[in-house]
Order: sequence, then structure tokens, then C-alpha cells
Amino acid sequence: MNRCDVMKGFKSANGRKPEPSSWGFFQYNGLPPAMCGSGMGSFLWFKSRGEMLDFAVRFQPNVYGRPDEQKEMDEIAQSVATIVEKLRKRIIA
Repeated sequence: MNRCDVMKGFKSANGRKPEPSSWGFFQYNGLPPAMCGSGMGSFLWFKSRGEMLDFAVRFQPNVYGRPDEQKEMDEIAQSVATIVEKLRKRIIA
């Protein structure tokens, strides 16, 4: 997934207005100031639990990685996918 697609996904989720039925989470980065301003966070909102979990698998692991860290990003993405699958199956809450 390229950086532009990742940023579009985040912009879409960040731009939504929460409603009583919305699902969401607060995401935070701890990147060094030279990369992203150090310590930026935002709420991301979704229409459903499933949409939020799909986002977590598709976008979240890819947002802060650099091309030279692809192996690590792939490992993180696999871990996130495993956790989300357990959430979907209600193995964990």
C-alpha cells in the first residue's frame, strides 16, 4: 500500500463526525519531531465495528513505516491481523 492511500484512509476516518452509533479509537504517534512533529494524535470514527476493524488491518500498521522498515511493518501488520481476527470471533473483547 502506498503512502498516499494510507493518508487518504486516515483523512477520511478523521474527518467524520461521531454519532451515537459510531465506533472509533484514538490513535497517537510517537515519532521524532523531524518525521511528524512528535506526539500527534487524533480520533478516528467509523460507521460500524466491522469498518473500524477493517481500517485497523488495512491502514493502521502502514502509517508510520519507512520503506527501509518494510519487514518490520509486515510483521506488525500480521500481528494486527491476528488480533483483529480474534476480536471478530469474540475470542478477545
